[in-house]
Amino acid sequence: MSQAKFLEMLDFCLKENNYLQYKDSLYKQFHGMPMGNPLSPTIADLVLDNLLDEKIKGENKPKCIVKYVDDIFAITKIGEVDNILRSLNDYHEKIQFTVEKETNKAITFLGVKIARVEDRLSFDTASGRLVNYRSNQANHILINTASNLVHKVFALSDREFHSANEKKVTQILLDNGYPINIIIRQKYKAPIDSGMERERCVYRSIVYVPKLSENFKEIVKKKVESVSLAYKSTKTLASLLSNMKTKTEKDKRTDVVYKINCLGNAEENCNQCYVGTTKQLLRQRISNHKSDINQKSTGKTALAYHSVERGHKPDFDGVEILETERHTSKRYTLETLHIINNKNNMNRKQDTQNISSVYCSLVKGKKPD
Repeated sequence: MSQAKFLEMLDFCLKENNYLQYKDSLYKQFHGMPMGNPLSPTIADLVLDNLLDEKIKGENKPKCIVKYVDDIFAITKIGEVDNILRSLNDYHEKIQFTVEKETNKAITFLGVKIARVEDRLSFDTASGRLVNYRSNQANHILINTASNLVHKVFALSDREFHSANEKKVTQILLDNGYPINIIIRQKYKAPIDSGMERERCVYRSIVYVPKLSENFKEIVKKKVESVSLAYKSTKTLASLLSNMKTKTEKDKRTDVVYKINCLGNAEENCNQCYVGTTKQLLRQRISNHKSDINQKSTGKTALAYHSVERGHKPDFDGVEILETERHTSKRYTLETLHIINNKNNMNRKQDTQNISSVYCSLVKGKKPD
């Protein structure tokens, strides 16, 4: 790709592609990058790097400066703090920093307490909440939560604090409902790199249901060794809070599993339906179905075959969206489930394969025949 073409694409992504829809009106964002855009974190990181290169230099440059996203830790002379803050805030009117100075020779940065002890820095960790043991989570996740807490506390603190931190970790786990018999009291051990290349694995997620999900995971593990399943919860903040986004019209939606009922004809009622999936706009897929029927292309879909052979009329105005899923393999799985569970579907016999064989092909990243 040429530099000119790259800059043209970058200009489009940064300036011409920041739109949102609210109450049937389109708005353009003029300043900054939108939340949720995959490019935003990278651009923010580049901007902060450029800011520090431009503003932190010369004789007044701090002795030490560390950045994590937009949090900056620096060691500098007391008299230079206000000058550095003023310089950073001069970079752009919409990028403004605040400063927090040390208290009693100590300051907290990203959950780590950093203190000045004579001629060196001392590191300790700050306590916090974690997943409660009584929450609806798989047992191995709860155990890993406790283990990761131990790992973090001992990895980020100096040895002089390890004894006190062991008591702190124990109390945190007890406060969050962890039984005393599974509280992990082990000191941090650095991970060992075996140097062996890990076997390529396909990852998929399933909704966590106590006992059922664990049993299903064991079955998949025995049947398909190269697949690793992870649990996810359906109760998220997004599902609990009201959705402020304007809903997209049905015919303009993409990545859907849909159902079309058959209206039959004047002489015959029909209770059959067709289940399908599409990545394109639903209205475009419906248009394709209509074209297949008009051209009598009975070999393309079961819907076209049924409509042409029996002279029935599909209810295109009443098309129903069953699922929305961006991931292709998951969408095909959902389509197969709806075909199998709907006894009145008109889908061809080869479309209703055994669900276990279909799932095994999907988790391997293949589209079913």
